[in-house]
Parts: sequence; C-alpha cells; structure tokens
Amino acid sequence: MTPYGLPPEHQVLVHWCYAESENGVADIIRAGPPAAEWEEGPVLSTSGTSGAFVMFDAAYGGTEAGTLTDSAVLGLAGGRYRADSASIDPDDLRSFRTHRFVEMA
Repeated sequence: MTPYGLPPEHQVLVHWCYAESENGVADIIRAGPPAAEWEEGPVLSTSGTSGAFVMFDAAYGGTEAGTLTDSAVLGLAGGRYRADSASIDPDDLRSFRTHRFVEMA
C-alpha cells in the first residue's frame, strides 16, 4: 500500500489529524518521515509467507472491520515487525500521525 501516491520506500500509514485539504499531503509525508522522531511501538508477527492486516480506528469494534469504508489493508511478508509512529506537524494548519512497520530479524 502506498498512500497518496508515495513510492514503496515510503510505505507508511497516514492518520490525517487535521488539514484544510489533501493538497500537498504526499509532499509533506515524503519530506517528513525521514526527519521525524519515530517512537518505537509494539511488535507483531505474521505467520506463513505473507499476511494481510486490516487497519482501522480503535474506536470501532473488531467485528465491524470488514464493513468499514475508512480502513486500509496492509500486506506484510511473513516475519516480525515493530510498529513505529511519528507526528508530522508542518505548520499550525496541518497535522498527521504516521506509522511504519520495521522488519525485525
């Protein structure tokens, strides 16, 4: 999944906190994650050769996951991943929370 037309090396999930429009979002995300202060998150494991995860807002119950239109499917190869998060606040008018999945040995 590459949100906002980002290339594969920028595979992040973007939680849009606030902004007037999505104009320029891809440029902000491209510039932001490399300079962002990433917070290490929990570790998850996928079994087999690949796994598909449905990501959705925690306010929804797990039984609603298949019916949500504002969810994303993340495909990961089998293995262990740490879910890191960072905030990107380019100015007072826009704020995003980004999440990346770092493959662990």
